[in-house]
Amino acid sequence: MKRICFFSSDARPLYKKDIFRVLALPSGYTIQFRYQIKYVDLDMDKLSSYKNQICIIFFTSGNTTQNPDKLTNTSIREGIIEDIVKDDDTGLVLFFLKLKSFKDFVLGSNLDSKLPPFKFAVELEGAEGKIKQWHEIISDIKGSFPHQLMYKFNFTKYNSKKEIEPKFNNTDFQSYYLFEDENSYTLHVAFYDTTSADENIYQSIKFEQNGELLKINAPQVIEIGAFKDNKSFNVFTNSLNSNNSFTYLNFNSNNNDSKSSKEEMYNVEIQIQINKNKKRSRDFAMYSILAAISLGFGKVVTEKISIDGVFNLKLTIFIILTILLGAFSAYKLYKLFNKK
Repeated sequence: MKRICFFSSDARPLYKKDIFRVLALPSGYTIQFRYQIKYVDLDMDKLSSYKNQICIIFFTSGNTTQNPDKLTNTSIREGIIEDIVKDDDTGLVLFFLKLKSFKDFVLGSNLDSKLPPFKFAVELEGAEGKIKQWHEIISDIKGSFPHQLMYKFNFTKYNSKKEIEPKFNNTDFQSYYLFEDENSYTLHVAFYDTTSADENIYQSIKFEQNGELLKINAPQVIEIGAFKDNKSFNVFTNSLNSNNSFTYLNFNSNNNDSKSSKEEMYNVEIQIQINKNKKRSRDFAMYSILAAISLGFGKVVTEKISIDGVFNLKLTIFIILTILLGAFSAYKLYKLFNKK
């Protein structure tokens, strides 16, 4: 079968960071790859025809020497081409790839002239392999990412196992998460430290954001005490004064190795859009109205109660309904403001 293949290599830290992000970002997130036209072996007059096609992302190691005989191409992840833009100002072709499963793809033979370092975006013949686990992919390429804390993350609603799928804005070509204010979420992170067991190097990560829209229940610096680990963190969104707002969440990793180059410490930044929780506003209005109605009923009841002690079935039922309505609306308002 044929697949459009995108290659990113170890020739520069920027290209390796692309692969780091491909490994870290959740399924459904859209990432940008960019190439000079000379490295693109696709029909430039029909670029739009490639949209929505399945693609494979590869990591090319050994590209520091530009010697084709020493290059190794490792398939990393399957994706879908969301959009393509040919930018005349920079002379680049921009590909926006929606990340899917980690998958093996075996390239065909006699393709040398269509592979790096000659071409980096090209349609190639190959055989689709099995879906691979994230840690298996890391093990395959960890030699190119020494002393690096690799991680992979996703979000769920609080107390839910269903992953929240990121959105993509095809106007400004940005991928982002969509949250609601005054709500709870969970950030799940898997870690893989590529440091050898005999090296005395400790990894850490911290979450940074601009503004006060998000609160992550985590230490300022999170020490990773094992070579593989999983951690989950509660995330809370604060109240908005407008219909929506944006913030950026940064995953910043570090280690205690003074020899590690700062440019080799790869970090990931994601955009989060927070919308006003309209359901919460509707619920507040509805339960407030019910509370007001129960107060009105209560006033009517007090005026109808007989001081002679004469039993009235209809009035008794009315009193019970009034009490239940008031208790129900008060309970719902109480829960709505997390005062339980």
